[in-house]
Amino acid sequence: MFVSISFHVYAAMSELIVYSICSLLPASMAEILFSNDNYGLLMSKIVLFILLNITILLWNRKKQHYSLQYSILIMIMPFLSFLLLLTMAHQLTWTTGTVYDILHLAGMTGILVANVLNYFLLDNLMKVKELEQQKIQMDKQFEYETDKYQQISTVYRDSRRFIHDAKKHFFFIQNCMIEKNYDSVIPYLQEAVKDIENTHNRINTGNLVIDAFVSNHQSIAEQENIEFLTDIQINNENVVIADYDFSVILGNLLDNSLHACRKILTPAPWQIAVEIFTTNMELVVHISNTVPAPHMRESESSQHLAHGFGMKNIEVVVAKYLGTYTHYLEDGRYHSIVAIPCPIQD
Repeated sequence: MFVSISFHVYAAMSELIVYSICSLLPASMAEILFSNDNYGLLMSKIVLFILLNITILLWNRKKQHYSLQYSILIMIMPFLSFLLLLTMAHQLTWTTGTVYDILHLAGMTGILVANVLNYFLLDNLMKVKELEQQKIQMDKQFEYETDKYQQISTVYRDSRRFIHDAKKHFFFIQNCMIEKNYDSVIPYLQEAVKDIENTHNRINTGNLVIDAFVSNHQSIAEQENIEFLTDIQINNENVVIADYDFSVILGNLLDNSLHACRKILTPAPWQIAVEIFTTNMELVVHISNTVPAPHMRESESSQHLAHGFGMKNIEVVVAKYLGTYTHYLEDGRYHSIVAIPCPIQD
């Protein structure tokens, strides 16, 4: 209803604009334009096209970035067409006859076709540039995800090394006890504890992705004086998502939370809360973080768009598992919630 009414209002405005302009022209030109419905109709449609394009560019300025070059190119053709029509009308004052009428009609048709072709060509050019930017961003995101997955592999190798080294520690202590060499046990144990602290995860749920990413981001947050709260209660049998896909979700959400907290100016609180739990029906990941003060804060939609293709990949992964992804800004905190369904158990 809104679009239909707006279109008719714009059509009336375009006819009024054409009438006003023609009224300012010499009387001979104005008489020819007013006596020929084709000229007046075509000029009003071109003005309507200009008004609609201006509205579209302004309406979508927050959703999609239009370069100045694109805006100028998309608008210059209708303006030139309008000037050409006025010139053709001026020529009619000294050229008459069927041949000239046909030529003018062909010229008007060509102008109309040129406007349509110009619009579609520029629109396709814009889409090509957008695809190029998307490819660049997706390549970066792929590198990011590969790096995150490598972190999981590193944690797995470290845990295997820890198990292998623990056996050697026990054998050494056992031999010391058999040989009653007690003085060597205490310094050896001190070195072993340091090694354990360097390789042991802060979070131990049995899920490699959760243990790796949450432990790593907790350490980073503490180094940057960001309060990091965790509440993790899971049953690994109900985590049906693949490790790679889970790393895309959890890695991006945690990185975005850290990035948001770094923008907060003191003395505002810096805090990240991670809640991960499972039920008999789903796996739920709920990550919230404090955000900058209202006068420095971006809108909730702008914050979401700023996350770029990382958030897009989350949506793709969630859709792959028929899950849900929601995000909202409430009481000075940005919340991201992902729910992945799991097989219902009897």
